[in-house]
Amino acid sequence: MNIQRRALVLTLGLWACDGGNSGDKGATDQTTPEHTGSTITTGTPGTSLPKVWVNEVMAQNATTLQDESGAYPDWFELYNPNDFAVDLEGWWISDDTEDKFKWQIPPGVTIDAGDYLVFFADGDTGDGPLHASFQLGGLKNEDVALYGPNVEDNPLIDAIEDMGIAVPDISIARMPDGGPTWEQDASPTRGGRTSRCPPSWPATSSSIWCPPEGVAPIRDITRVYCEPDAYGQDGLYEVNSLYFDDWDWLTARMTLGGTRNRFKVRVRTYRWEASDPVFLELKDRVGTTILKQRALMDRRYVQALCLGQMPDDGQPFRAARASHQPDLEAFRNRLDLLDLRPRLWVRYLREAYGSAYGDGARLTFDSALQVQLPDPEDPYVPDHTQWMDAPWDGPR
Repeated sequence: MNIQRRALVLTLGLWACDGGNSGDKGATDQTTPEHTGSTITTGTPGTSLPKVWVNEVMAQNATTLQDESGAYPDWFELYNPNDFAVDLEGWWISDDTEDKFKWQIPPGVTIDAGDYLVFFADGDTGDGPLHASFQLGGLKNEDVALYGPNVEDNPLIDAIEDMGIAVPDISIARMPDGGPTWEQDASPTRGGRTSRCPPSWPATSSSIWCPPEGVAPIRDITRVYCEPDAYGQDGLYEVNSLYFDDWDWLTARMTLGGTRNRFKVRVRTYRWEASDPVFLELKDRVGTTILKQRALMDRRYVQALCLGQMPDDGQPFRAARASHQPDLEAFRNRLDLLDLRPRLWVRYLREAYGSAYGDGARLTFDSALQVQLPDPEDPYVPDHTQWMDAPWDGPR
C-alpha cells in the first residue's frame, strides 16, 4: 500500500466503567443526546391524577428482555414516584398522540409506590394484561403517551414524542427516574434501577484530528505508558472495511454530520491474505459509550451475505465460532431491519497502542484513508486499482 501521511485521526478509548452509582443506570454522559438524529419532547403531567411517568422505552428489543413466551417484543416502562400505589385500570396508552385511544389498560393492573412496571408493545393483548395492542417499529416518529381514564376526560399524564429511528437493544430513558432529561441508554434496566455496565464496553471513546507535525510528540509520550499492538509490525497494520448502508446513506450521514448517537455496520478484514480473519461487525455509539459486536466468519459466507444470497452449501449462515452466532444474528437482523447493502469500501493504515498497566486504555493513529465503491456484481472483493485518496480537511 502506498502510504502518504498527511493528517491523522487520533482515537482514545478508555475501557472502564463505574456501574455502582445508583440511579444513573450506568450512563457515562449526562448531556441530552438526540435519538439518532430526532428531537425528543415530553408531555406535561396531568394535575388531577397521580403522576406516573413514561420512564424508559426500547423500540427495538433484539436480545434484551423476553416475554412469557420467550419472544423479544419492544417494551416501555412506567414509573410511579408516589408513596402510594396507583391503580391503572382504565388508563390509556398510545403510540400516537393524535390517537390517544389506542389501548386501555385492563383491570387488575396496579403500580406500587416507588415502583416500575414494564409493558410489551407487541400487539398481542391475548398474552396478558401487560401486552399493549400496538407495536413499536423503531423506524418512524412514534410516541409513547399515557392518558388518564375516561372519568377524568383522558388528560395527558406523560409522553415521549417523535422518538425517531431506534438502535436495537438501546433504550431511551429519563435521567434520573422521572427527571426532565431523556438520554439513550446502553445499559437498559427495564423495571428497576439495577445499574450495570458490561466489562466489555468502553466507558469513553473519542477521536480528534491531528496534523502530521503533532504526531511525533504524542507518539513519544504514548510509548512511555503503552505498548505497540501485537498485531502488525511495531503496532502498524492495514484495515479494510466494507460498509453497509441504506439507499439514502443513513449511517454515512450520521457519521459525517456528527450525530451523537449512531451506528456502523461493516465487514472488516486486514490484509488480503487467504489466511486473514474476516469479521462482521456492529458498532453502536451512544454518547461516548461504544458497543461493538463482532462475529468471525468463513469468507464464503461473507461473500454470500454481501450478494444477498444463501451460502452455496445450502446451510444456514454460521459463525466460525459458536459463541459468535448471536453476534452474526444481530448483524443479519440489522441488515434486514434497515435494508442495508454494501455501499463503500474504506481502507487506512492504523498504528495502535495498548496500555502497559492492564487498565484497558487504547490509542490509535489512523492515516492514509482511501475509499472506493464496491462492484455490484462482486461487492466483497475490492478492485485494488480503484482506490482513491480521501482528503481530510479537519474534524467534523
